[in-house]
Amino acid sequence: ALAEALAGHKALSALGLENNQLGSEAGKALAEALKTSTSLTTLFLSDIQLGGEAGKALAAALAGHKALTTLALDNNQLGSEAGKALAEALRTSTSLTELYLD
Repeated sequence: ALAEALAGHKALSALGLENNQLGSEAGKALAEALKTSTSLTTLFLSDIQLGGEAGKALAAALAGHKALTTLALDNNQLGSEAGKALAEALRTSTSLTELYLD
């Protein structure tokens, strides 16, 4: 439901969901919503148990996002494959200036 509300939202610039047990499926839905949420500049997703699949989905969404400047993904057990996908996304991201992966 949250991802549906975020999708296409024209005014939201920051979203903090840290320390919520959202999990992988919610993370993948958020990644899809991020593709159409063009005003979002700050996204805090620390410690929400994303896992590798959601991490890869977020990387794919990040690659084409033109407004996101800050993304926090700390403590999400993303793994090496998601890490590689995020590194690739960073090559094409023109807006991201802060990425937190502790």
